Amino acid sequence: MDVRSIADRPPRMEHEGTTAVWWMYDAREAFAQTTGGHLEHVCELEIAGGSALHPHAHPTHEYFYVLSGHGLMSVDGERREIGPGELVSVPPGAVHSLAPVTEHAPVHCLAFAVGVAGAPAVDYAGDGAGGAPASRPAQLAGRRYRARRDVAPTPEHQGSATVWWLVAPGELAEQTAGGHLELTNEWEVAGGGAVHTHAHPTVEFYYGLTGRGIMTIEGEDHEVGPGDLVLIPPDAAHSICPVNDNAPIRCFCFAVGLAGSTAYDYANDHAAIA
Repeated sequence: MDVRSIADRPPRMEHEGTTAVWWMYDAREAFAQTTGGHLEHVCELEIAGGSALHPHAHPTHEYFYVLSGHGLMSVDGERREIGPGELVSVPPGAVHSLAPVTEHAPVHCLAFAVGVAGAPAVDYAGDGAGGAPASRPAQLAGRRYRARRDVAPTPEHQGSATVWWLVAPGELAEQTAGGHLELTNEWEVAGGGAVHTHAHPTVEFYYGLTGRGIMTIEGEDHEVGPGDLVLIPPDAAHSICPVNDNAPIRCFCFAVGLAGSTAYDYANDHAAIA
């Protein structure tokens, strides 16, 4: 089972030394296995204590990042306990399930998926594929700033999980078609610091973990904090800094690279030399 923990990954200082980055997937590490895909969805999901996400499989590369609680994850028969700061990668077609470790507390995750080219649509409510899945609300469509508090939860996976769709299934499939998983990491900017303005050919997401910051996209400022998901469009100039000099901001980050895009040097913020 591919489980990557923040605790096992020493940080690198990047963006001209402004940002500590813990890389879970290095840039283009997953290029070979995910290229030709698309962003399938982004959601938060919670499984109540005593319940369980029953065994199922999808034609997607699916990623579960644990936000709170502890769970027992099973992927193709291999079982492992997972907790906050751990990222589980589930390959296409792999039968997987997840349950809280006890009956007294839930496990809560941020989940996202890269769909496989040519695969049928997924019915997340019934966990089937190939039919006509029930539509999922794109309540936040068109918004750069999204949060669980702004979207109604839906019961999914035969009612075993509560899901808040931050990017509804298929919402960005056309925009990201032919792409690939570009990167996954955590990063932290110290109080008084800032990630300077830069841009790259990806659909990039920041999910706030701790602290508060000022996010700037194409000259527009917006305050963000824990539980906020920021969608950064391809090639949009963006930067972020903590709201004050006394506390950092920390985020989970992932990005889907566009079809045909060139490699990018994130440490130095320019196109990588081929």
